[in-house]
Amino acid sequence: MERPDGDDAEDGRGHARGPHQPFRSGDGVKGNRQIGIDRPAIIGPAERFQNHRKRHTPAVAAGFQERIAVVAVAGLVVVDARRHGVEGDQTERGRRQQNGNERDGVAVRFHRRVKVPLWGTRHQRCQPCFGPDNLTTVKQRKLPYAAGPLSAVVRVPGSKSLTNRALVAAALARGTSVLSNALFADDTGCMMEALRQMGFSIATDVRGGRIEITGFGGQIPAIDADCHCGNSGTTIRFCAALAALGRGEYTFDGVARMRERPIGPLCDALAALGAGIEYTGVDGCPPVTIRSRGLTGGTVQFNRPVSSQFISALLLAAPAAQDDVLIEINGPLVSRPYVAMTTAVMDAFNVAVIADERGGAYRFIVPAPQHYAARHYAIEPDASNASYFLAAAAMAGGSVTVEGFNANSLQGDVGFVHVLERMGCRVSRHDDRITVQGPPRDMPLKALEIDLNDMPDMVQTVAVLALRADGPTTIENVANLRIKETDRIEGVATELRKLGAQVEEAIDGLTIHPPERLTPCLIDTYGDHRMAMCFALAGLVCHGVTINGADCVSKTFPDFFEHWEAMVGGLR
Repeated sequence: MERPDGDDAEDGRGHARGPHQPFRSGDGVKGNRQIGIDRPAIIGPAERFQNHRKRHTPAVAAGFQERIAVVAVAGLVVVDARRHGVEGDQTERGRRQQNGNERDGVAVRFHRRVKVPLWGTRHQRCQPCFGPDNLTTVKQRKLPYAAGPLSAVVRVPGSKSLTNRALVAAALARGTSVLSNALFADDTGCMMEALRQMGFSIATDVRGGRIEITGFGGQIPAIDADCHCGNSGTTIRFCAALAALGRGEYTFDGVARMRERPIGPLCDALAALGAGIEYTGVDGCPPVTIRSRGLTGGTVQFNRPVSSQFISALLLAAPAAQDDVLIEINGPLVSRPYVAMTTAVMDAFNVAVIADERGGAYRFIVPAPQHYAARHYAIEPDASNASYFLAAAAMAGGSVTVEGFNANSLQGDVGFVHVLERMGCRVSRHDDRITVQGPPRDMPLKALEIDLNDMPDMVQTVAVLALRADGPTTIENVANLRIKETDRIEGVATELRKLGAQVEEAIDGLTIHPPERLTPCLIDTYGDHRMAMCFALAGLVCHGVTINGADCVSKTFPDFFEHWEAMVGGLR
């Protein structure tokens, strides 16, 4: 991959490495030692730092307090928690905030620190939350029925995946970056809160979709942090990798479900690059404490299928390592387009990654040290969230246009339109919009047998569309869905059966046999935003479908149902 023109970066040994100079064989690669078929190699000094003993994490050091700024804009609540010394923040920014001045033109009021149970541990923490009523209630919502073909033009909020990647890149840059069309939702709120806990300064304009973040050139300002990451997998994994660049102790935890989701392969890789790792619950899952003295660089190897989030986390942190980082994956890489998205964001912030794929094996080389460049970065609309509206045309007939992105999007889920074409829809691609024209309501969609490994977030959507297919639809090679916000294979199968479908589950997929007639029912979401959004499709063609726990959409699209009802209201 070529790097945009910019200043040459020193390679850590007093030599300048030009922006297009290839990685030299042997740079930063010290002798490897395999420690198990599914573990990365341990490199150099990491062994003496690695520590997997279980213990309770000590409480937050005495003499510290947190102030919480709550910014209320258009029904959204943004939590801005900061840790100050005993006498408070003596910076000019701190004095302004403690005096209750305005920030970004929005009035800020401070609240005393609140004690929130942390899923059985003894820490006190505050959970970021975007959306009405602080999302403390579980809401039911009756879904709108489409009495005729749709005719709608929709614009969805910014991409969650791009917002969180850009936040990390901007935090590692030197200077202030501005993100426009950024997403404000639970997942991005968790990311911003974790970065604040790690010492970064972030200012937000929710109404304007704007975030300003000041980075410190690859340095982590805080020497200790206690980060609650909710149920945000990108937050806990990306920030764990960032913590390995620091010089201190950083603890990461999340909701009960997060404590069941694996982080072990990433932590093993960080240990291989010089970080100390300690699990305080179940080995390989949060909560986890990372003790770091900076990443040394070196080689990590994965010899089994690996999540793209682990690779993205390593890639984002690698440019700030002391020496070059080589990542070798000798097996399948799950959700590959998300890794491509990560390297594209890094490239936009002036960091080079050399990627190679041969014979099913992957190799990523990050020359280090490199320096992210602060910049203005525009976030694309979220292709995953756009998919529900494009799929609505397939489900109910008519046409739906989503504005703001095109087929050349950085997001792999834009490829969902190819799935819709295979099911019988017509797709029109333009420079600034995509339009889907669905078949008439009395004409079924075409059944599929499809591998969705590269688009796992589209599985539930395709599964619901299969209710209107002309035969069984089989989705395969998506075993990773069983460790998402919920077991998505089991969850979607259970709810499809309520609607009348026959569903056969496999370890890595499912087959859906559509019913002759859909049955009105109450759909459970299991706290999974994608369950709520994909089953909204069923309501378009079946009277009386209700979503239980509809407020879980706040994770990535707080105003989803308002957009959905507006779309249905515009039908002709």
